Amino acid sequence: MGNKSLLVIGVLALVWGFGVSVQAGPNTVDFYLTTPDQYKGLMINLDVKGVRPVEFKSPIPELAFFQMTTWDKQKNRPGGHIMLVAPATESTNIMRKYGDDMRRGGDVDRMRGLLILSPGGPEGPAPTDAPAPPQGHRPRGPHRQMWMIDYEGRCSAIIEAHKAEMERVPQIEKGPAPDNK
Repeated sequence: MGNKSLLVIGVLALVWGFGVSVQAGPNTVDFYLTTPDQYKGLMINLDVKGVRPVEFKSPIPELAFFQMTTWDKQKNRPGGHIMLVAPATESTNIMRKYGDDMRRGGDVDRMRGLLILSPGGPEGPAPTDAPAPPQGHRPRGPHRQMWMIDYEGRCSAIIEAHKAEMERVPQIEKGPAPDNK
């Protein structure tokens, strides 16, 4: 085998290795939001590093909203952030199990949830009267669709019954925007 062949094989191995290394690990938000339509409406497993309550009052008293961080166990790094919606009656249990900050040491707990697309209008710039998002979040404003996790699939009926109120939930998700074809 000549030097040219070895060079080609080496370059191909590097390119393949780079492609593998940038892939998101399983059970992370980054993994599921790479192809969200493939998982929309399905129960998925998430490796949760922590949750914290969002900085706005829920427009629907029966629901509580959290920002959730997942953990990529393969690469030992954050695996993305997403909004978690849960029955308000579960808030205490969620905070007890998943923690209210991301400094829980090495703890990562498994959560099952339904990947959903919230009600709302098409993706676009935030209205000028939209509330300011928390620091570090990409503003898209109210009335925009976003990907969310429905805790254990228990909130879909409530969300459906309160579409107008759900459209007022500020979007704070980090990750790919929904495809609104």
